[in-house]
Amino acid sequence: MTRYPELCYDSMSSIINRTVLKSTPGPIFTTSLQVAIYELENITTISIPRALSFATKNSSVRSRLLECLARVQDSSSSLNKSLGRLRVDADVGLLTYEEMHNMNVWTWDARSNASKCFLALKEIDDVVEEGEEKRRVEEVKFGVEKAKKYVINSIWLLQSRNTILFDFYNPFYEYDYGYSGVHLFYYNVPYMDVVCLYSVMYLFLALLYFLIWRTK
Repeated sequence: MTRYPELCYDSMSSIINRTVLKSTPGPIFTTSLQVAIYELENITTISIPRALSFATKNSSVRSRLLECLARVQDSSSSLNKSLGRLRVDADVGLLTYEEMHNMNVWTWDARSNASKCFLALKEIDDVVEEGEEKRRVEEVKFGVEKAKKYVINSIWLLQSRNTILFDFYNPFYEYDYGYSGVHLFYYNVPYMDVVCLYSVMYLFLALLYFLIWRTK
């Protein structure tokens, strides 16, 4: 469901309470946004200020870092809008087309700003001084790239909302009995539905038998 499934699983498994997911799929969407926001805020509050403290002599480096700071802040703001919408409507399935469209626009804006920040830092690769300044700038680049991956995962989850909701409310189990390349699939059908199905089948067979007996 996501572009970076390992990153998505590792981040969510440490935050989401699995018992909560048994009752609602909402935390899947909110947590993906929260993780991305957390990474972006680390960049704006820790990584970039630290890099700026070492880039005191190079105006072009400071300029790009400040540009990056503004971009990342915009990204965080956009994701917070989406997160706010999800918290207003706790049931993700009740979100309207317009609301989902707005959330997709906001998350795409967040991705775009993160990408522009990264490109701005790439432009100063040749002018960053070796040593602590370069190490701090690389630290920012690494953080931005990681945050962007989280944002992309959020985009994929939002765009897969209908599929996720369908799978959640209509579970589909796969059992592998050891046959090479062969998998047997079973739908999780309620017990009463099975009883009704067999009852109808036996009634049909009884009627068919009666009609055959009448023709003799």
